Amino acid sequence: MDFEVNSFQIPNALVDNLMRDISPNALKCYLIIVRKTKGWNKEWDKVSTKQLMEIAGIKKKNTIYGATKELIEYGLIEAVKQLGNMTSYKVVPKIGTSTENGYQVVPKKGTSSSTENGYTTKDTIKNTLTKTTLSPKSSLKSKREEREDIKKSFLDFVDSLRKNYKGNSINNFYPILTLYFDQEIKVANNGYLYFSNTSDYLTSQQAVEVWRYLYKNPLAIIPLAKSNQGVAS
Repeated sequence: MDFEVNSFQIPNALVDNLMRDISPNALKCYLIIVRKTKGWNKEWDKVSTKQLMEIAGIKKKNTIYGATKELIEYGLIEAVKQLGNMTSYKVVPKIGTSTENGYQVVPKKGTSSSTENGYTTKDTIKNTLTKTTLSPKSSLKSKREEREDIKKSFLDFVDSLRKNYKGNSINNFYPILTLYFDQEIKVANNGYLYFSNTSDYLTSQQAVEVWRYLYKNPLAIIPLAKSNQGVAS
């Protein structure tokens, strides 16, 4: 069999820094997503769960969901899901330096410079701040103000969505907020998120994950016009 000259690139940092920690299934999905996007000179591309299963040789949907979630947590890809459409994926361009949300991509385990969730430790952040050319007080104040602004913006965002999407039994109003691994998510009249098909509330960790994801990916929010009484038009 002749060697195929057509090819696509894989970042060195994936092999150098993440190969020992990333799961085999996540690696398979990452290679497929890179092939579907960068391999065709695309920034985004729609890839169905069925496609990932067939190409990767994975039999269960939940395995795909877990693998793509792992890639998102590592900051390797971004994903946007809209009701009635396949998930769109984007490869984060810089591995091993920083992702678009500002976190450093480092191994989840095995190094003293990383925490369990893969983000830089407080010591690393502290060292970075002390090395800045600005005075320590002005630098810390600036960072503190930035964090407060981001926090306020995030909380205002969540409160607005809760107000607009909160269910109302009197008016039979239960709009779909978004999809969480292909499951419809709605807002109960008490403001908590729940799964539409089971009526089970999301755990605190799941709810925070959904709110943060929507904050960074507003296109994943189902428009109210397409979510009449919880049924997409």
